[in-house]
Amino acid sequence: MANILAVEDCEETQPLLTRALDRHHKLEIVDTAKSAQHSLDNKEYDLILLDLNLPDGNGFDVLNYLQDKTPNTQTPVIILSAREETEDKVRGFTLGAEDYVTKPFVANELLARIQTRLKNKNKSTVFERDLLKLEPSYQKVFKVVDNQNVDLGLTPIEFKILFTLISSPGKPINRNDLINKVWSSDQASDSRGIDAHISNLRKKLGSPHSRYIQAIYKVGYVYRKI
Repeated sequence: MANILAVEDCEETQPLLTRALDRHHKLEIVDTAKSAQHSLDNKEYDLILLDLNLPDGNGFDVLNYLQDKTPNTQTPVIILSAREETEDKVRGFTLGAEDYVTKPFVANELLARIQTRLKNKNKSTVFERDLLKLEPSYQKVFKVVDNQNVDLGLTPIEFKILFTLISSPGKPINRNDLINKVWSSDQASDSRGIDAHISNLRKKLGSPHSRYIQAIYKVGYVYRKI
């Protein structure tokens, strides 16, 4: 389940996006360029749906802001607009958008395009934070020690736990949400199981990263740099 930001001011389109994506992903909707920039400053997203016509500017402003803010990341952007002009599509792709969908859209088609972009992102992205390098396609984590990348030898479960927490730094993750993200529906686990895996994960991370995974009483866990 991905975190998706939709920058959309049309009151008719907003509920359509909610119905199309709500069962599959976590969707946040904002309706201005300013609010989009505020969201991008405070949270990381797996994908962005971007309208071009906004009350305080346009989607190209948001694209420029995203490129300036995170030039080395690869957050997929799908432009979702009623504008069909070729020059708008060319400009969007030039500024880094990966897809362009014209309104009105078909819900299943939009969902399929989103899934494709997310799969491509997971295959190609190398995620780096606090001298850790995560490679989702191989479920490997490397720690920089004396300018060398050292493979920490995480299990697939340990990788998923770390990736989930580190993707939302400073944001507490509920125990049940963490379990649902890490284990598939045909697997079983409980809070004691997640505690055991996090204990092993901390040992493999070592200092200082082991301290960054903090337990929050009666809530869950958070990745927060001390």
